[in-house]
Amino acid sequence: MLSSYHVLIPHLVFLNDFEEVKSIGNHLAQDWKQLLADCFPKIMVNILPHFALAGQDTHVAQQRDKAHRVYDILKDSNFLGKQQIDSLICNNLADIVVELLMTLHETAGGASADSGDLQKFTGELDPAPNPPFFSSYVVKATLDYLSKCHSANHKSLVTILSKTPMSIQRILIAICQKAAETTNAYERHRILMMYHLFVSLLLREVKDGLGGAWAFVLRDIIYTLIHHINSRSCPQDEVSSRSLSLCCELLSLVCQTAVEYCDDALESHLQVIVATLTAQVTEQSAISQQVLRLLRFLVIENLENSMLRKSIPLLEPFPDRPNFRELRAAQHALKYSSGAFSLRQVNIRNAA
Repeated sequence: MLSSYHVLIPHLVFLNDFEEVKSIGNHLAQDWKQLLADCFPKIMVNILPHFALAGQDTHVAQQRDKAHRVYDILKDSNFLGKQQIDSLICNNLADIVVELLMTLHETAGGASADSGDLQKFTGELDPAPNPPFFSSYVVKATLDYLSKCHSANHKSLVTILSKTPMSIQRILIAICQKAAETTNAYERHRILMMYHLFVSLLLREVKDGLGGAWAFVLRDIIYTLIHHINSRSCPQDEVSSRSLSLCCELLSLVCQTAVEYCDDALESHLQVIVATLTAQVTEQSAISQQVLRLLRFLVIENLENSMLRKSIPLLEPFPDRPNFRELRAAQHALKYSSGAFSLRQVNIRNAA
């Protein structure tokens, strides 16, 4: 029981079985209220999504009423009390976000009213995780609900987290650790979908600085995605192909955001990004066209960007293959647009 009470207690709380919680406290020789505090992030994950769920479906309404009853009990001074709950939410916000993300389960062909942004990366055979689990629509609605509870000014969750940038880093690290720990391809893919969801929220607010941590966050995301792209299984199965496509799409969003708001953050990582993407383009690769679109975005479609105009000529030449003909021509034109391209320019770049 010592090793499983973090799983058991949140379930018992939602069932309104506090007598069993007290029994566990006696068995462990611990204050049962302290056990509630220790399990608070997981307890919230069993409650908050039901507050955020819209609709009057009978089951949804029953679960919402149940969640409200349990939450009211927890607010009672004989249990945790409202003041301690507010304090626990504030002090455990990053952990609550991680636990909410871990409930993500996007189903293929779900109802349109509840469809999430990640459906194109789902498969009909994707197994459901242990309950509770929710679609990305519900997870995002819950994160939004949580931010409204936390901030009287209705600031976004990312804005609140940015007040302590270590919170963002803790969430990113926690998701990556979950991905590293699993050997199951389906579970790894589900975790990458969580990563996509959270990073997409971050990218919307990069322009505001992420509490001064924007450069670190972008670098961390770029190299995490490159790691997963380079770690693809060979030969690729259906699940790993979806994971690769997800990583490439997210890397594309990162590059688009960087080009628009902070191209200097992209400059020092451009060589490794382009080299990683170039290696994915093969005659057999289903991902090739997606990768080539991103390469064209970086090399051809944003030539008005001074950072890219300066950096592209210094990249390794693209392979002499038909898929890269347009990219080779664009790189060649940039390289010699201002006269002879000297070896000294390459040496200066490499020494930087």
